[in-house]
Order: sequence, then C-alpha cells, then structure tokens
Amino acid sequence: MNSVISIARHEFRKLFISLFGWTILASVQFILAVFFYLLLSKYLESGSVFAGRGLTAVVVTGMLQIAGVVMLVISPFITMRSFSDEYRNGTIKLLFSSPVSIVALVMGKFIGLMLFYFCLLILICLMPLSLTSGTVLDFGLLFSGISGVFLLFSSVFFFCSNWSVYIKLKQLSCAGCD
Repeated sequence: MNSVISIARHEFRKLFISLFGWTILASVQFILAVFFYLLLSKYLESGSVFAGRGLTAVVVTGMLQIAGVVMLVISPFITMRSFSDEYRNGTIKLLFSSPVSIVALVMGKFIGLMLFYFCLLILICLMPLSLTSGTVLDFGLLFSGISGVFLLFSSVFFFCSNWSVYIKLKQLSCAGCD
C-alpha cells in the first residue's frame, strides 16, 4: 500500500511539474468557459428556446455535457502518457524490476491521475458555482451531474491506464512518444 501511495504522489507531482498538466488544465477551462458563456448568453436572450426551463437545467447541465465530451477526448492523452513517459525516459525497466506488482503500479498511477482529474473537476465546478451570487441553483442537479461526470471518467481513466500497460506499440499510446 505504501508503494501505491508513493507512485500516486509521484505521478500527481509529475503532472503539475510538467507543462503538459498545466496545458490540459488551461485548455479544458478555456473550452468550457467559452461554452459556458455561450449557453448563458443564449439562456438570457429574450424569447429564447430555453424559456420556462431553469438556469441549472440549461446552463449547468449543458456545460457538464460538454465537459463530458471534452474529457472523453483528452483522457487517453492524460492516462496513456504516463506509461509512455516511463518508456521514453527509460524508467519502465526500473519500475518493472522493482518489488511492486503490476496491479500496484497501475493503481498508483490511476490514483495519481484521479487526483489530477479531481483538481480539474473542482475547477469545472467553480464556473456553475459562480452563478450563485446572482441566482439560485438546483444543487441536487449540480451534484448529480458532477458525480456522473466523476464516475464516467474514473472508469475511462482506469480503462486507459490499465490498457496502456499492455500496449507494446508506442504509436498507440497517444502522447509523449518520440
């Protein structure tokens, strides 16, 4: 268990040290901010097609749906990059020869990536929460949408990180290969 925690800590720290992690955070926030603004401005138009529906049902759930699509696109890049970096740096042989099982290695990397994803999810939550200064949000709908996005991507992250261990072709592990 101690080795899983140290691998997770190392993976999480590695994402915030590199430019890749900050680029992912900034690009996801930018894309979602644009769609958040578009949904909000469309909702506020007079005579909109969204008349009669609540702000949370239109803007927040729409943004979470777009967040789902964006995260489905970038999740293979985040997860599969972790093992391709190990191959590129030559540390994969060191990891495989260490007294850590493959399951512990995958779980450590998965937990580290999930912590990074949790930070990204907190940033995504701040946009809808900014609306609370001017209106009342349906927090039940907000929480269920965020928990649905979290569960969706925890399964996708686990699949991609588990799959990237067994990939022998570097071309298939999406990003970070030379």
